[in-house]
Amino acid sequence: MMDDIRQHPDQSEDAPPVPRARRGARRDDPVTLGLKQLWADLEKEEVPDEFLDLLDQIDRQAGLGDAE
Repeated sequence: MMDDIRQHPDQSEDAPPVPRARRGARRDDPVTLGLKQLWADLEKEEVPDEFLDLLDQIDRQAGLGDAE
């Protein structure tokens, strides 16, 4: 278990070691996989025109709108 605790390069010699997270060989874990699936599901959803219009209005008021 001690092999996953290393000294951070920016740490002084006197500082206690920093524990590192364990990851699988492919660096996938249930949380990461769940977040990736959630993002994929969100990208599939339709965005209502009213919401896009509201974003455009906010951008115009903030001076971020397209120069039309």
